[in-house]
Amino acid sequence: MTQSGEHQTDRTHPDLTLEELVRDMQQAQRLAKVGSWRINHTTGDLYWSEEVYRIFGRDPQGTPLDYETFLSFVHPDDREAVNEAWTTSLEERKPYAIVHRMRLEDGTVKYVQELADTEFDEAGNPIRSYGSVQDISERIDLENKLKRSLHLLRTAQEISKVGQWEWDIVNDKHSWSEEIYQIYGRDSRLPPAVKPELKTIFTEESWIRLDEAVQRCLRDGTPYKCEAEVLRENGNNRWIIAYGYRETDLLGNPTRLYGFVRDVSISKKFQADYIKSIMS
Repeated sequence: MTQSGEHQTDRTHPDLTLEELVRDMQQAQRLAKVGSWRINHTTGDLYWSEEVYRIFGRDPQGTPLDYETFLSFVHPDDREAVNEAWTTSLEERKPYAIVHRMRLEDGTVKYVQELADTEFDEAGNPIRSYGSVQDISERIDLENKLKRSLHLLRTAQEISKVGQWEWDIVNDKHSWSEEIYQIYGRDSRLPPAVKPELKTIFTEESWIRLDEAVQRCLRDGTPYKCEAEVLRENGNNRWIIAYGYRETDLLGNPTRLYGFVRDVSISKKFQADYIKSIMS
């Protein structure tokens, strides 16, 4: 009752008909690209929701469903792994999760993620299994594109002698790209060098100049471009140009420092040779 004596209507669980609930569920599955299924182990009957039919590109009025029919829809190269995951889950009475490919009638290949669980009787016999199927083709495609992009980036960095680095200030985590390890002559199995070890990578004069640029960037956000000489154990010192940038939170506190290192040793040598030639 409200203070005025009127009944307060509870709209958190409005009355819905069974048809409306089913329709809402189907719409939710369609939007999320997630379908549901269940199988009766006594009869072998397999039920798919509308979204599973849609994901698999199948006609709901088509071939009667059973496990063997489902398995025939799985990509031939993934069929054995899917069947093994399913049978193992029944033998060990554990849920299972697997990502695999489906090959549609038109030749289209989709990636799906399946989750499933099974109910057993007291004797340990399976009664029914139920689970979900989600179309993750777009996610896999994006992941593959990202992998290709990262590969191209690493190749471009190797060719151009440019490496990237990052310092997550909040979590105090450092990362270097492979090319920076190459430029500094550091074993890539080691973590990125940090103070005071980082100081030993540069000549004293270079370190003073670089450290001042970094501190200024942290303090007032001034990006920097700083030339420095790298000391390498084999005596083959390198010249770099280091670039740095700062990110902050809403309060202006530094949260991230990142940048690039470009190996300019070759151009530095050409410059030195040219000056030497005109002075001789």
